[in-house]
Amino acid sequence: GVMLGLTLRTRPEEQYRALLEGCAYGVRLIFDTYRKAGLCPGEVTVCGGIAQKNPLLMQIYADVLGCPIRVCAGDQTCALGAAILASAAAGCHGTLRDAMAAMAAPTQRTYLPDPGRSAVYDHLYAIYESTARHFALQSDALHALMALRHGGKR
Repeated sequence: GVMLGLTLRTRPEEQYRALLEGCAYGVRLIFDTYRKAGLCPGEVTVCGGIAQKNPLLMQIYADVLGCPIRVCAGDQTCALGAAILASAAAGCHGTLRDAMAAMAAPTQRTYLPDPGRSAVYDHLYAIYESTARHFALQSDALHALMALRHGGKR
């Protein structure tokens, strides 16, 4: 990975936030890839510990993605998802959407994007995307650094 813009005055909390934003940009890059393929994710529902325990990250995701982020209540959301799929496959609830409506955990909290922050993130994302493209397609620097870390072996 790469962090741009660091100086001797960069504080740890700024680095932490940059890491959170980088994760959100990565998700946005995936969503953009879906959109280019004709799939349009219209909503985002998240679950699990980090979604429930890190409101800063969830707000950053909402602002970077430009859409609401719904956080599911409940501790065992993966098991619940498996049960929903199993009940739909067994024909207990008709369609998958019917099973989801009958069994899904309620939304615990919804994070709405802030238009002002989203506009700033749009500019930052353009930089992220071009930098990611550069390091993925035009530069061997990250692979060379990783090889050095592992004793010159790739």
